[in-house]
Amino acid sequence: MLTRNLQLFNESLELVKGVLLAVEVKEKLDSLGPVFPGPIVPRIKQMVSERIDRVIEAAKPLLIVYVTACLEHYLSNVGEKQRLADMIERWRKVAGDRLATDMHEMRIIRNVIIHNAQVVDDDAFEDFRRHGILGYKLGERLELSVDKVREFMSEAKEFAESIEAHLKSNPS
Repeated sequence: MLTRNLQLFNESLELVKGVLLAVEVKEKLDSLGPVFPGPIVPRIKQMVSERIDRVIEAAKPLLIVYVTACLEHYLSNVGEKQRLADMIERWRKVAGDRLATDMHEMRIIRNVIIHNAQVVDDDAFEDFRRHGILGYKLGERLELSVDKVREFMSEAKEFAESIEAHLKSNPS
């Protein structure tokens, strides 16, 4: 049985799943081509598609910020409230190095989105390096994909579930 904390965390992630599903539906509609003949329908479809694309572009960083905030809230409810980086480290042995590093990557990206308009600054660059996260360049604007959002969401869920399993098998 899920604890209330994990249940609330999973419910929060359902919002992100809904947005990602909308992206998939939009991509499928785009692949269909013209459904109705005539010159006006393709133009309307193009206008709607362009607007949806802009919403999706704006939503990707917001979804990463949201997933990170949900994880931070969950972690603060299963232990003492600390900086997110410290809470991730507290659970590293339980969740494993890969997941802890991935949660640090998501946390750093969240900070870059919030504090630096998606541009990697000196602090973020050093934070990436400190956690062995390669592939980000100083001064680079982060390019976020729907797949990356989906990956972070899945890994955050896995991180929380590993903590829940540990707490269940080691009651205090």
